[in-house]
This record gives sequence, C-alpha cells and structure tokens, in this order.
Amino acid sequence: MTVTDDLLANSTAYQSNFTQGDLPLPPARGVAVVACMDARLNPYGVLGLSEGDAHVFRNAGGAVTADTLRSLAISHGRMLVHELARDIGFSRRHFGERFTSEFGIAPKAAARVFRFERACRLLLRSPRRIADVAMASGFHDQAHMVREWHALAGSTPREWILGQLPFLQDYEIGGGHD
Repeated sequence: MTVTDDLLANSTAYQSNFTQGDLPLPPARGVAVVACMDARLNPYGVLGLSEGDAHVFRNAGGAVTADTLRSLAISHGRMLVHELARDIGFSRRHFGERFTSEFGIAPKAAARVFRFERACRLLLRSPRRIADVAMASGFHDQAHMVREWHALAGSTPREWILGQLPFLQDYEIGGGHD
C-alpha cells in the first residue's frame, strides 16, 4: 500500500465517521489563521482550536499573500472587514487597499456579492423559505435581502426564482412576502 493509498483510506474513514457536518459555515470564534505549512506545526493544537473554530490557511512562511486574501474572501464573505484586517494583522485601510488592488472591488462590496451569490445557490439547490435563506446567507433580515436583491438582480427574490425555476409553485418557495 502506498502513502497515497493510506491517506485516501484515512480520508474515507474520516468521512464515514464525521459528525461535525452541522457546524455553521462561519468559524465559531470568528477568526482566520494564516500559518506556515511546516508539517511539524499543528495550528489547531498550538492555538487550542477545535473543528469549526477558525478558518486555517497554510502557505510557505505563513505569509498573507494575494492567494490568502482570495481564500479569506471566498471562505468568509460574512466577516466584518475590520475583523478580517485585525485577524491577519493589517490595518483596516491597508487591508482594503490590498484587497481592492487584488480583486478590483472593495471588501464590503465583495461581501455584498458573496451574500447574494450564497443566497442564489441556496435557492437553486434546495428551495426554501426566503426568510430562512436570508438568515443563512448573512443578511440582517428578509427585508435586507430583498433590498439587496433588487439592487443586484433588478427583481425580487420570488421573481428571480420563478425566472430561474419556472416549474416551481409558490408554496414550494415558501409563503409570505418577498
């Protein structure tokens, strides 16, 4: 058995015994850790973290690079900009400048798009009540999601859903107002 075979067998065993699937996507402690990829270092053990406590990114030297910023942006989208900046050791202004130069969009605008995209994915994958999608996507409430939806999609969530999935009936989307 090769090392790869052994690792794949371990992965399969881990998946079959995994019971943490109900942990929320945002990290419980609201932090991100950038650590060196040194195989001797266990960031969870060093920092006393458990699964679901933090997003951990590893690279050579534990440097905050463009790739790290991209990973943070993709994984979070729901963290406050000043928290992200603090967690990686940047001032809010420096973080905003680095993020904008890398992605061509400010961090808050990116978070807005990430929330919207997450809501779209949730609605397409498994239609549910719009209020539930709003909360799961990081909006303050349903009204906030509807305002953002109008601004980004030019329609209400219900109108968008019916355009994307015309075979669904209203009761399958969930009652109430958009």
